[in-house]
Amino acid sequence: MRSKSNQAASYILFAVALTVACGSSSSTPPATKGRGTPACNEWQTAICGWAAKCNSPTASICEDQAKGISCISDKLALDCATAIDATACTALPSGCNIFDLPDPAPAMAACHQFLDELCAAQVRCAPTTTAEQCHQALDPKTDCTKVIGVKLSFEQCISDIKALSCQASTSPASCTGALVSKQ
Repeated sequence: MRSKSNQAASYILFAVALTVACGSSSSTPPATKGRGTPACNEWQTAICGWAAKCNSPTASICEDQAKGISCISDKLALDCATAIDATACTALPSGCNIFDLPDPAPAMAACHQFLDELCAAQVRCAPTTTAEQCHQALDPKTDCTKVIGVKLSFEQCISDIKALSCQASTSPASCTGALVSKQ
């Protein structure tokens, strides 16, 4: 029979996994610089400027999500930034939306790091659980192949998971929506 501490640890780690994978919090204040290169930062600024200018329904979460994306190509990022700045509010230029430019490699690596940290916390709080068992339970709930970005709160999320008390009843606020995924 599992102790209340082990049950609480299991609950909190599964809640964190679901919150990160599915959340859409914008609790992290927008930063002036996002992930990626300066060219990618120009695209991030342009796409969110367009969303704000055009009263897009996604404008309020744009910076939180776009700033977490590393771009696949500096040339594409700069070309898109220029095209977005010159476009009307009818539609974004083809190939320039938030799903067109991400380099998935850094986001997928961060997703795997997140799962590894969750499982390390699970093993720490419930020593009868192995990392392999934890991964078997969590990995299907968080599809790292769909992660396209890592919000700027991610590093704080990882620190908070490492410091998570085994008696915690809620997930760290920094982990809410920390991974940006394709829907």
